[in-house]
Amino acid sequence: MHVQRRSGHVKRILATLVFLSVLGMADPPANAEEVISVSVWPTIGLSHGDVQVKVVLERNAENRSLIWEVDSPLYYRGSTVQLDGEASPKVWVFVAHDLPEGEFDVRAIVKRSNNKESMALTRMVVLAGRNSR
Repeated sequence: MHVQRRSGHVKRILATLVFLSVLGMADPPANAEEVISVSVWPTIGLSHGDVQVKVVLERNAENRSLIWEVDSPLYYRGSTVQLDGEASPKVWVFVAHDLPEGEFDVRAIVKRSNNKESMALTRMVVLAGRNSR
């Protein structure tokens, strides 16, 4: 019985890895001219763990706020940071704690003083950990 449960868990992990590989192929490569980009580490994690969200932002005198979000049907974590135009840092790092099992959208949005905004999106998966249940 224990072997069957482990086998099912391994199959779920493999299916998730294949899904993420295909998803990753659909994303365009990073471009030096992007206004904003977001990445998450790890892209596949275990439940009750933490993830690091890294946002790289093009410096612009119009930048006024940066919003980051880690979002799923059962979990939301995000925050807004006020920006000081070109004087703001280019790289921002945030941490989301104690994520439950599931698939997550990870977004970063920069808002400008001219009412324009740009968004970057990536996805991640959190698998059940050993102590989940």
